[in-house]
Order: sequence, then C-alpha cells, then structure tokens
Amino acid sequence: MAHPSGHLMLRLVLASLRSRLPATVGALCTAVLATVLVGACGILFESTFRQPAGPSRGEAADLVVQAKSELSLPVPDTPNGVATLPLASPPRLGADVLAAVAGVSGVLSVTAETGFTAVPVGAPAGRLPADLGGVWAPADSGHLVSGRAPVAPDELVADVGSATRLGAGAGGFLDVVAARDQAKRFRVVGLTSDKGPKLLFTPPEVERLLGPRWIDRLAVRAADPGVAERIAERVRGAHAEVLTGLAKDRVLAGMSAKPADAVGGLASSLGGFALVAAVFVVSAILALAVSRRRREFALLRAIGASARQVRWLVGGEALGVSLLALAIGLPLAVPAADVLIGWVTGLGIADAHFVAAYTFLPFLCTAVLVVSVVQLAASSSARYAARTAPTEAMREAAVPARGAHWLRVTAGIAVFCCGVALTLLGASLGGAGGLAITSTVSIAFLVAFVLLGPVLARPVIAIAGGLLRSLGSAGLLARAEAAFNLRQFATTAVPIALAVGVGCSLLFNGSTEASARAEIQERTTTAELVVTAGRAEVLPGMTPAISAVPGVTATTGVVPGSVVVDRREFGETRPFTHPAIAMVSGQPDPAMDPGVVGGSLSAIRGDTVGVSAALAASAGWNLGDEVHAWNRDGTSRVLRIGALFTHSLGLADFIVPVELAFANSDESAYRVLYLRSPDPDATARRLEEGPLATLGLSVQSRSAYLTAARSAIRETQWAGYLVVGIVGVYAAVAVANALVTSTLQRRAELSRLQLLGARRRQLVVMVGAQACLIALFGVVAGTFAASAGLVATARNLSGSWVPVLVPGQYLAIVGCAFTLTVISAVLPALVCLRERPSDVARRLL
Repeated sequence: MAHPSGHLMLRLVLASLRSRLPATVGALCTAVLATVLVGACGILFESTFRQPAGPSRGEAADLVVQAKSELSLPVPDTPNGVATLPLASPPRLGADVLAAVAGVSGVLSVTAETGFTAVPVGAPAGRLPADLGGVWAPADSGHLVSGRAPVAPDELVADVGSATRLGAGAGGFLDVVAARDQAKRFRVVGLTSDKGPKLLFTPPEVERLLGPRWIDRLAVRAADPGVAERIAERVRGAHAEVLTGLAKDRVLAGMSAKPADAVGGLASSLGGFALVAAVFVVSAILALAVSRRRREFALLRAIGASARQVRWLVGGEALGVSLLALAIGLPLAVPAADVLIGWVTGLGIADAHFVAAYTFLPFLCTAVLVVSVVQLAASSSARYAARTAPTEAMREAAVPARGAHWLRVTAGIAVFCCGVALTLLGASLGGAGGLAITSTVSIAFLVAFVLLGPVLARPVIAIAGGLLRSLGSAGLLARAEAAFNLRQFATTAVPIALAVGVGCSLLFNGSTEASARAEIQERTTTAELVVTAGRAEVLPGMTPAISAVPGVTATTGVVPGSVVVDRREFGETRPFTHPAIAMVSGQPDPAMDPGVVGGSLSAIRGDTVGVSAALAASAGWNLGDEVHAWNRDGTSRVLRIGALFTHSLGLADFIVPVELAFANSDESAYRVLYLRSPDPDATARRLEEGPLATLGLSVQSRSAYLTAARSAIRETQWAGYLVVGIVGVYAAVAVANALVTSTLQRRAELSRLQLLGARRRQLVVMVGAQACLIALFGVVAGTFAASAGLVATARNLSGSWVPVLVPGQYLAIVGCAFTLTVISAVLPALVCLRERPSDVARRLL
C-alpha cells in the first residue's frame, strides 16, 4: 500500500464514487449547472464574433477604410507609455482621405458610405430607421430601376420600399429633416433596388449637412492583396485604419460594435459568475464530504497511504464528478444558449437576426474551465484530508474538531479588515471608482465568513440556542448537536449565506440605484412637457416648428456625447472617458435643472464646461481649474471648469458646449426635448395636432414622462433577477445535499435516541430546530455581508447611509432559505424514523 500502482488508485477512485454516489450528487448537480451555464454563455460569446454579414452597397469590396475605433494617448506613468480607449463611435473621414485612397496604385474603385438620421415629414406609421439618410455613389447606378442619379442639391434617390411607404415615386417631392438641418424639400429623381431603407443624397449635400468630415467608411475594390498595405501607409497620418476579412464583413454589414460588446459582456459576466459560485458551492460540498470521511482517511494513512496518495484519491473523485458533469451538461448547453439568445434579442440587447454559432471552441473552453474549477474546489479539501497525522485523524473522526486552524482564523480576520477598509473607501471615494469598490465589499465579507465560520458559529449557537429551551429536551439536543459539530454546522451554512448575501446585494443595489436615479431625474425635469422619440428621432431641425406652437415658451434639447479627460486616480494620471451632454436652449433659463451648486450654466461656452460635483471632489478639481482633455481625433485641448452640478446620476459627468459635443460625436438626435408651457394640456393637444403628427414624435406631461422613466429603470434590473435565480439554484443544491446526506447518515443516532425513550415527534422537532439554527446563521451572515456593501453604495449614490430595501423581497429570500433548509433536514429524518429502532440497531451491528 505504500506505493500502489496508478491502476490500483484508479480502482479505489471508482469504488469510492460508486459507494458514495449520494454524497457526490450535490457536487455533480452543481458541476452540471455550471457546465450548462458556462457552455451556453460560451456559445453566446462566440456567436458575437461569427454573425453572418448582411447585405451592403459595398458587399463586393476587398477592404474597408474607416477612422480608428480606438484612441491611443500618451501616458508617461504606464510601462508602455500609451493608454488605449475605445471610442463610442469612430470619427468620420473627409474628402481628402477619399482622394488619397483613390490615388493608391492598384485601387479599382472606391465607394463612400455614410449613414445619418433623415426624417421625412409626414411619414406613415411605423418606426423609421435612425440612419435612413445616405450618400449617392456612382456604383449605385447599376441598381436604378427608374429615373436617374441625383445631381442638384435638392434631389435625392429613394429605394423602392421607402418610396412606396412614403407615397413618393419618381418625380415626386419629400420634405426631409436631415442631421442637424431644418426641414427642406427634395425631389425624388430616381428609385433604386438597393437593399434599404435609404434616402440617397448627393455628396455635396451630405457634406453640407454633416460638415467637412462626412464619410463613415470607404469600401475599396483592389487589384492585388498588396493594396491594403499601400493604403495603410497612405492614410497613416489621417487617424484611419484598413479592415479586411471578418472585421471588414462586419463593418459592411452595418454591425455595430456596441450590441456585440453588450452581448459579449453579458455572456462573460454571467459565465464568470457561474464559475465563481460553483467554486464556493462545490468546495463547501466536498469539504463536508471529506470531513465525514476522516475515519476512512485515518485508516488509509495508518496502513501506509501517503499524504500525496490521499490527495490523489480526493482529486480523482473530483475529476470523475467533473467528467460526468461534462457528459450531462454539454449537450444541455445548446438549448440553454438558444434560451439566452431569445432573451437578449427580446430585450433589444442584440439584433433580432442574431443567430447562434456552434463551434468546438466554446465546448472545449467549458470542459477546461469546469474541470479546473472542480479541481480548485477539491484542492483545499484534499489538503485538509491529507495533512493530519493518522492518530489525530482517528481522534477527530470520533470527536470532531471544534475549532479552526490559526492560519485560517488569521486569514479570515485579514479579509474582514479588508472588507471594512473597502466599505469606508468606497463610501468616501464617490463616482464610478467608488461604485466599483463597493461592488466587492459583499464578496469580501462572504469570504471572511467562510474562513471564520467555525469561530463565529459559537456565539450564534449560544445566543440562538437559548431560545430553543422552550422546545424542551428536543431543543437542548439540537443545541448540543450543533455545538458538537461546529465545522459541519458552519460549512452547511455557507451556501445559505452566499445566496442571501448575493441576492440581497443584487436586488437592493438595483433598488437603491433606481431610487437615486428616479429622484435625480425628478429634480432635473422641471419642464411641463417632454418631447420624445416616436416613429422618428428628435432632431435639432425640428425645434423651430415645435417652438412656433402657441403655448411653448422655452425649449431645451439634450445632446448625448462623451469627453476624454486626464485625471489622477490611485496616484496615477490617466485618460478616462466620461459621459457628457450639451444643453441646447435659446433662452437663458433652460427647461431643465442639473442642480448647479457653483458657477453658472451661462458660462458653458467655448472651452468652458460644467463638471459633476462628485467627480470634481474625487478628482480634486475646483471651480475655475483647467482640465486636460482629448478630442476623438487624438488632438488635445484644455477645458476650464465654469460650473459644478449635483444631478449627475443618470445624466452625465460633464455639461459641454454644443459645438464640443458635436465635434466629438456623430450623434444628430436629441436624447430628449424639454418644453415649458403655462398651459401644458392645451399645448400638448396643439403639438399632437400640429408638428408632432407630421414629424413622428410624441409628447408627454412631466408626470407621465417620469413614470415611464421609472418603469424603464426597473426593466433594466432583469439581469439581477437572473443572477439571483442562479444563486438560488446553487444554494438549493448545496443545502439539500448537505442536510439530506447528513440526516441519512444519522439513522443510527436517531434509532438509539428512540431506544432511549425519545418520541418520534421530539426527534423531528430536534432535526427541524438544528436546521433553523443553520438557516439563521447563514441568513445573518449573508445579511451582514450585503448590508455593508449596500450602505457604501447608498452613500456613494445619494449621500445617505440608508439603502433602499424592499421588505417583501427580503422576506421572500429569508423565507425560502428557512423553508429549503428545514425541508431538506426534516424529510430525510421522517424517512429514517419510519423503520423500527430495533431493526436499525440490529442491521448496524
């Protein structure tokens, strides 16, 4: 036995798995669930990179030239001296780049492609595409079905589908509000079969509408493969890049990186969470199983097995569990991926035509990750089983150890102190950095609870056990059993604490943030009426027609954008991207209130901006300070702080002049248009009967707009409910496994108590009381861990130390925890008590 062969160890592993299948069911179920979730998320993540290319006017192009989608900025404090930031949208190219690419040898043709918002006045019902406007190119002549190409600035060509919907054939007229221009009449001079919908304008007219940089991308046909390198060299100084292969196909198909990033981020977050939760749950299950096999391991050590061989035995059993889980879970990952894709498409995160791409890579990665996670979870249990001397193991098998190793206690205290430090730091730092820190607080305290569980269990049992005296002898037995098996008691409570802590953190972080956002939006919205997108976007060119309606006294349009600024964080100066807005108002008193606490909104012009007070406090900025900023073309500029405002949550970190917002964004539409009116009801009726009916917009009262905004905020919390459901399933598996197996293994103990005179009812009450103690311990630990993070989050978001709790949701979580724990303990006890005590004792002897 001192040096058994690998074949003998394999036989031991298989025999152990067969004989202890009930004890491994919990670990197997957890590993199967992790396999299904990780496999489905892997398929979803892989699918974001393998969507088929759709139709495009440049679908036959060999390469694409567009402005760089990333901004590389010098940062002296970093090792490579450069920081790269993704841009919300690449800047447009100018005619100079078009001419440069056309002049490269080997270029057969160049097609300029541009998409921008164009809204036909009086369009029929039905949502209009945001990028209905486009530019006419000579290559489109082959798609003309009637008429001719546009030549004059007031001429356009429409695709057949759009022309039919708009009721404007060749020779007809359309009034169009395009980009940032006012309504203008165009003559439809031709119809094209090009896959739309599109309204194609002449290049000079597009340049007038969008400015000197009006080209989204250039579709190039090349005579030889070397053209790509020659073009890249020619446009190197124009902040442009050359795309080929899959990247080219995605761009030509009009596939935005934003939905792909959102779907990929969701898949990676959900899959990563499933793996982390699996580590917690599987480690708890295996630790409990190993602690019950101390006598077996002691016997193996006593007859010559080495510590390495014991570790090999536990690791081999874990490997067998993971391989069986892969065999069950991988086939189930395919339908699970279809369900996830249905969710992301139904919620609008991905395009309705998003399809799953099945390759071997997600399945291979899932197999590697699941096996690694189960081995990681088993490693601590294997070390615990192998490190104890045989005599000590025999003693612990008869009398379980009631304390915890000093290294474990020291590590637990250290992690607890880290949690306290993170709580205080996150609450005081503020801003996005503070929120990122507070999100880790609950996890830190949960880890501390796992390490300090046996130590913390003593006072909980002592205090709560006193309440069990009212149950008589059954209560005293329950308290004594819990105190006797401290490690088992604490280990069983781990999944309950995890479920309560993560569930409360996700749900109540969402409710706290939703409440803070709703409160800020209510303070910001001072206008009596709000114009929002209906069939079409709200464009600046629509404002004159809306302002001319009797009863409208002031208008304020909100233009979304972003700003890249240098700021110091954690001792390092780096560029950061911050959300920004521009307020477009013709009156000195805008129809919205950002909560200015310093300076004035009237000072925001030129290079003077407004900054969130929370961001200014965390960055150390004051009114009048200068901030180093970057344009999206890589040029730098200096901004001066002219105003400080407090209503930044859900709004923006910066308020910038409209020229700066348009210079760093291709966005043409307003996020929303606020209106002031002394008689909002009458004004709303005139708007609906007048310009809004022809422009495809809708108007809401302040109260209706705020109600809709609160509903939209609540709809974004679906991901939190999904994660809470996953945690609940994990916890249910772990708790049921622990309590069912432990109760079944107490068959002899329950029989001996019956022989000594205990009644069946007393034993059921004893088991139920023990389960309640375990549930109470887990609920208290999980509530404490969640509360620390929630307090820091509330302080960060609203300045208050009190988070927003939903009593019904909390009581539902606690009720599920107690119900699951009690049922998992009492039902096996009832099964054990169905046999006569004498029969059980005779069989065991």
